[in-house]
Amino acid sequence: MRTIESIIEMAENLAGVHRGKEFMGGDPYVAFQESEVPVHELEFQELFDGMLRYERGRFHTFINTGKGCSPGRQRFTTGHEFGHYTIEHHREGVRTGTMLHPSVTGFKSKQAYEREADTFAAHFLMPTQELLRYCRRSKSDWGAEQILEVSDTFGTSLASSARRCVEVLPGDSLLYVWSGSNVHWVIGGGEWKKHERARRVKSHTDLVPDSATSRVLVNPIAGAPIKKGSTLGRWSTSVWPDTDRDPLVLEYAIPRGRFGPMTLLRPAE
Repeated sequence: MRTIESIIEMAENLAGVHRGKEFMGGDPYVAFQESEVPVHELEFQELFDGMLRYERGRFHTFINTGKGCSPGRQRFTTGHEFGHYTIEHHREGVRTGTMLHPSVTGFKSKQAYEREADTFAAHFLMPTQELLRYCRRSKSDWGAEQILEVSDTFGTSLASSARRCVEVLPGDSLLYVWSGSNVHWVIGGGEWKKHERARRVKSHTDLVPDSATSRVLVNPIAGAPIKKGSTLGRWSTSVWPDTDRDPLVLEYAIPRGRFGPMTLLRPAE
């Protein structure tokens, strides 16, 4: 069994081996091609993103192009399946039939092997040093625009791009990823990591009326992110709201269509 640290190290090392021409970072399609594993992209009606199978002595990867998945989300799913193929105990589980399952990607699953494959994909597609070099001009002043640029440049999903920006880029940040009208998961960066579990906002009913996130929830297919002022105390129970110790923040609401928006909080200074 591998530790999560060794999975990250392996993913970032392999990103330098399996390179494509279109995007920065590792390319899972190149990786599977060089591993002689066919990738079958088909529109399935079932609610899964991808699947690694072993049949007649050979591995196969299936990627669901339905469900309104963007090319970036499909590419992240392919990276996730390459994680299953690369992480030894995952591959052996698929080969022996003890780990046959449809994958649901995007850091949604509570199953350890799904979270490991998501982590692998994020670091394979967006290696830390490469991401830092690309974003070096942003320094600590970054927001929704940089997340969109990272998604386009590294060719991966908005959620994974936002998560890696929070993990890697300097400064304080909080990322809320929504599923429908409820918060699905939260991750913090810098000093704000301590606010991950101090969630004052858990559903749309906890939002301030006419906030950036409220507006995107009402119109989830809106194109561009919405930015408005807010305060940290409106989001974290660790801060008493509307006091002189409640810092101003910038609230970016980033639409993702039917998958639900993301809310990025950054210092207002």
